[in-house]
Amino acid sequence: MAPERAPESEQLKPRVSIPIGECAVARSPVILSTLLGSCVAACLYDPAAGVIGMNHFLLPANRLQDSASVGASLPGRYGIFAMEILLNRLFKAGAKKAGLRAKIFGGASLLTQYGPGPASVVGDANVRFIRAFLSEEAIPVVSEDLGGSRGRMIYFHSDTFEIWRRYIKNDQVAAKVSREEETAWRRSIMGIGAEGGVTLF
Repeated sequence: MAPERAPESEQLKPRVSIPIGECAVARSPVILSTLLGSCVAACLYDPAAGVIGMNHFLLPANRLQDSASVGASLPGRYGIFAMEILLNRLFKAGAKKAGLRAKIFGGASLLTQYGPGPASVVGDANVRFIRAFLSEEAIPVVSEDLGGSRGRMIYFHSDTFEIWRRYIKNDQVAAKVSREEETAWRRSIMGIGAEGGVTLF
């Protein structure tokens, strides 16, 4: 278990926040961070090249596997495109396919209390997608924290390739995430669960 408060040296690193549909790649000391509900973030890195990257996607593709329409979005919000964008940027930054490793997070089922429907399967669909994509691309998954019923805040450190994860109350997630996800499944997110300590991956 990592300490509740990061060391002072960690706090001084530049930080880049990744919103839904975006990704970032870095070589110099930096912390990439994002807040996840049912979305998934793929954190890829090549230790030999010293390159890291993170994305944040909303859905596997523009339609869920049960064929329920969830509306239009930017390409980066769909996992199939988000992963290609991230890989291309990593390669341009000097990463090699054979050297890539992955840590994957998110895919919570925040809305199952409201019954079946597109909103209740988004997290599971995202989890299935990212596992299948990485397996097909032969990118090993070093660690993962997927599913469950709580949101997550994650911090990806470029110099150590470590990821700090904190569980967040779902009402806190709602304040920042629902504006993005509500357009897809139009359900409110109620506060359940509890905020947890920081865990190191």
